[in-house]
Amino acid sequence: MTDKLDLQSPDLVNKNIEKIAALFPNCVTEGENGKTVDFDLLRQELNHDIIEGTKERYRLEWPGKREAIVTANLPTTNTLRPVLEESVDFENTENLYIEGDNLEVLKILQESYLNKVKMIYIDPPYNTGKDFVYKDKFAQGTAEFKDDSGFVDEYKQRLVPNPDTSGRYHSDWLTMMYPRLKLARNLLTDDGVIFISIDDHEVDSMRKICDEIFGKVNFVSCLIWDTNHSAQAGIFKVYHQYILVYSKIIEELKTPKSLNSDDFDAGAMKKESSRHPMQKFLFPKGTRFDAPDGFELSGIWGDTEKVILHEGKMIAENGMLKEDVCLEAAWTQANQMKQFFYGDKESLIDSRGQKINGFYFSSSGKLKINKERGVDTPQTTRKYTTQGAISKKLAELFELENTPLDSPKPIEMIKEFATWFTDSNSIIFDFFSGSATTAHALIQLNAEDGGNRKFIMVQLPEKTDEKSEAYKSGYKTIAEIGKERIRRAGKKIKEEWEAKAPSNSPIGGGKEAGQTNLFDNENRSSSK
Repeated sequence: MTDKLDLQSPDLVNKNIEKIAALFPNCVTEGENGKTVDFDLLRQELNHDIIEGTKERYRLEWPGKREAIVTANLPTTNTLRPVLEESVDFENTENLYIEGDNLEVLKILQESYLNKVKMIYIDPPYNTGKDFVYKDKFAQGTAEFKDDSGFVDEYKQRLVPNPDTSGRYHSDWLTMMYPRLKLARNLLTDDGVIFISIDDHEVDSMRKICDEIFGKVNFVSCLIWDTNHSAQAGIFKVYHQYILVYSKIIEELKTPKSLNSDDFDAGAMKKESSRHPMQKFLFPKGTRFDAPDGFELSGIWGDTEKVILHEGKMIAENGMLKEDVCLEAAWTQANQMKQFFYGDKESLIDSRGQKINGFYFSSSGKLKINKERGVDTPQTTRKYTTQGAISKKLAELFELENTPLDSPKPIEMIKEFATWFTDSNSIIFDFFSGSATTAHALIQLNAEDGGNRKFIMVQLPEKTDEKSEAYKSGYKTIAEIGKERIRRAGKKIKEEWEAKAPSNSPIGGGKEAGQTNLFDNENRSSSK
């Protein structure tokens, strides 16, 4: 009679659910026995008509959600028209600036840029109750749309307020954002990442729809930007904004590389827990011990990070252990310790790929590890310059008294994000481009590190306030501000760099700074 084999057949159901989740993460939800497929939503993803479902589930719902899903899946009849007269070196430039409706542009880019964008940064409307430019009407034809709205621009966008007294205050905003984010996810590389600036008005809703579209498991972090600028909001002054970070596939996302390769020390012990159980380990004579000659520890020492001496004497001599000692503690690097002391220490790296130089004991008898810094672990609170300083720099670039666009984002912030998660040839996408801070930041970063990052900017030609300095200076739309900023920033950065090193101007990102192909988003069926 043979021994009983501990074999188990593969769980094909879970494997199939995982495959569906990879394609449609929003269609996998919580069930009574684990993950389950929301077949109503899956049917909706595979249909151009609205499919009604009645089963209760754990998910975010709002009036208009199914229309938003249908809108994302519907093909577009729009195309991109090159604007040759405004482009620079059109045949060779790799940067793109697209003036038009970002929803239509996202659909147009699905084929050419599918799985090719390394990083997306967007600063969408914060839904503060002001004019809501991206108020799509999903279930109506063009004629009906015009009759219903009464006030549309040339891109068929409703220019109406979205006050918080409206019964669809959150629903309209969610319906606008959902299809755009859904299409944006398709463009990301497997190791791609998206950054989304948002404030208190919709951060909760934004996180919920991102959990659904990208998958909750692909949530990376919620950064808090200390703006060093207050806005009165009831009882408290608000000094912050949020930046949500999601990956395409979290397992593929790499930890940011460190810009420094200095050595650093870290603890190699923890408080005892199920994750870090107490283990015995024999430390050989000659192990570094940062204590004066003759110093000795015995019995048990340490408070929360307890160490127990089992064999030998813990005595320091010439900065090292005088003899072998067997210690028990909750070691965090047990496998690396074994390789360092009893194996090939030259090839030793940690789980993040950082070289381990060695282990040693502090004067208090705690085990430390010394590593060569290879990755960066940014803290979630970020601080750049003040909003006033950011606006002042933008005004100076345009040679104006005041900023041409309110509340521009800091260049250093976008540069930092790109440094964390892109390489020198990555494509970066911003489909709420605004004043084109993202483009400016990438031109600057390419100049600094010799990179050749390419950008795609998309901006609706939203009209500027007629009372604003920008309008009076000839910038009738936000898109005009963005295009001019790219030209001015590219010229300024190139001149500054050539003044430092005339024979070596590593601007990159489209052959030369500021060279950008311009496109208009036009509707081919508009005459029908």
